[in-house]
Amino acid sequence: MDVMKIQKVLIRFFTEDMALKVGLLLLASFVWFFVVTNLEYEYAFSIPISIENLKEGKILVKEVPQNAQVLFRGNGRNLLTLRYLSDVKLRLDLKTINWYYDFILKNRYVELPRGMDVKVVEVIEPDTVTISLDDLLEKEVPVLPQVSCKLKAGYVQVGEVRCDPPKIRISGPRSLVAQINGVRSIESKYFDAYVDIRDRLQLEPFSSPSISRDRDYVTVIVDVQKLGEHWLEKVPVRVVNVPKSLTVIVEPPEFDSMLVRGGVDEIMKLSPEKVVATINFGRNWRPEKENYSPLISLPEGIEVVSFDPPTFVLIVRKSR
Repeated sequence: MDVMKIQKVLIRFFTEDMALKVGLLLLASFVWFFVVTNLEYEYAFSIPISIENLKEGKILVKEVPQNAQVLFRGNGRNLLTLRYLSDVKLRLDLKTINWYYDFILKNRYVELPRGMDVKVVEVIEPDTVTISLDDLLEKEVPVLPQVSCKLKAGYVQVGEVRCDPPKIRISGPRSLVAQINGVRSIESKYFDAYVDIRDRLQLEPFSSPSISRDRDYVTVIVDVQKLGEHWLEKVPVRVVNVPKSLTVIVEPPEFDSMLVRGGVDEIMKLSPEKVVATINFGRNWRPEKENYSPLISLPEGIEVVSFDPPTFVLIVRKSR
């Protein structure tokens, strides 16, 4: 029976007059918090390091620590406000610095909000911040694609791997940026390709975080075409490097036919006039020599398979 009475008393205590009981609990908590936070404490926490008044045209060569560990003294309420609600920072002013300086961190570098009744006891770490400056340099450099392609049989790559954009703008300390002549993409491999490749690739990171760029990705483009052959007719042959005192006639004046091989889109656009077939008179002509083979130059990605006739005759006369 005594147990039953105890249970009923406990049930009434936890279920009746709840508003009053909650109010008394909150009041007790407030009184406790007021007493505790009114006491004086020492408390260390991390605050940001702020770099200010960097001269125009200058840049940090090395990164500085982002935060400093600082010990403060004050009552609990002010320390809580300082820790969570205020904009406290350790301020380093660079307005008089041109190249190098070692800041030995002192209490006076810590900037407290106005009216905040808190004292800085000490800067725990770091004890020193080294400032190293250089002139800011910006320039454009080419993107160097690191791409390899293995094509499906019967297909050919036309031209070099291209990047869009082909150049990017970088900036940073002159001593570092001046040594950079290009930025490479990450390495990428493609297998059994038979259509054009367009892929977004990330650029390799710089060795120093003080160097920045205007983009981190580029598009690499590879022109892949089906391999084909095409006949050209009446391809002209020219004689170059002829002395003014001579007149040189080439016989016959053109190739009757020429078979070329390459990407089908490229060879179908190729006309006889776009083929450069030349005989260098000054370099190759000999009085006793009868037949000459022209040097044939074609657009990149196209090659000569065969041509007719194989050689030509030079008729040389003195100019009148």
